[in-house]
Amino acid sequence: MPVHRRGWNAAGAGKVVRMNPSESPIAQVLAVEDNANLAGLMQRALQAEGVELTIAGSGELAMQLVREHRFDLIILNINLPGISGLEVCRRLKLNPARQRIPVIFASGETSRQFVDQAFHLGAVDYLPKPFGLEDFKTRVLAHLGLSACGTEALRARWRARQTGSGGSAPPPPGVLPRSLARILYVEDQPAVAALVQLELEQAQISVATAPTGEQGLALAHEQKFDLVLLDQWLPGINGTEVCRRLKSDPALQDVPVMFFTAYPSLTHEHEASRLGAADYLQKGVLGPRLAARILAEVELARDRTAHSRRKPPAPANQI
Repeated sequence: MPVHRRGWNAAGAGKVVRMNPSESPIAQVLAVEDNANLAGLMQRALQAEGVELTIAGSGELAMQLVREHRFDLIILNINLPGISGLEVCRRLKLNPARQRIPVIFASGETSRQFVDQAFHLGAVDYLPKPFGLEDFKTRVLAHLGLSACGTEALRARWRARQTGSGGSAPPPPGVLPRSLARILYVEDQPAVAALVQLELEQAQISVATAPTGEQGLALAHEQKFDLVLLDQWLPGINGTEVCRRLKSDPALQDVPVMFFTAYPSLTHEHEASRLGAADYLQKGVLGPRLAARILAEVELARDRTAHSRRKPPAPANQI
């Protein structure tokens, strides 16, 4: 990829940090960020992982670079000179040639309005500022490795980087040598499902996924799970209806249900609680925090089951 400009100017310049000539980057990423200091930190963090980062300081320059080059992932700030990051995302998702590129928002705007709008426009993740560079790297690398639009070569480089050259292949999704819990995640966005699956399996939580409520219910009847994690908005029946059916089924009503949604509302949260859901989380709670909430609910459910088994049987009615 050619270097467009070195340094910054009022229009918002783009620049590339070159890898060692003997190395080839595992991916090409575009970051649209007008804070030069933060952009430099992002570049150095990803360069250390073998990712080549192009920086655009404005939305207009970002659109120009996207027209001229192919990127494996795009990172967007919301507040930018000229057009906003939300508008950049909207235009990308209207472009058939670019709409499958994963978009991560990294922004200081943390209100529900902006988070909801970002996911509604098709973002796969939302990273609130200030963020830690380790968290930033983890999310970027996860989405690169799991991107549906990535080439097989990109995915192979990702796998090789994770296992080491010549190392054994990682276990298939949902298979762990020692799992602390086994859950079902019902989510219709493949990139989101894959990221959550990866992060939870790193915490030794085995994950099976289903893209629709109907398929989720079928899996829940076919297999044993310690917990069901539900998106609210799904093709066909929604998460609320899935929860209602699970809690109405004597064979499944004791399985904890947690909601994990990009579009939370008090109305849906109250309805979920009324139906018996254990928790209602907004997407963006990832990694150790999400794993901890899941394991806490699983442990509570196991304690309840053990307690009910220890209770002596009620005495028979005397005739």
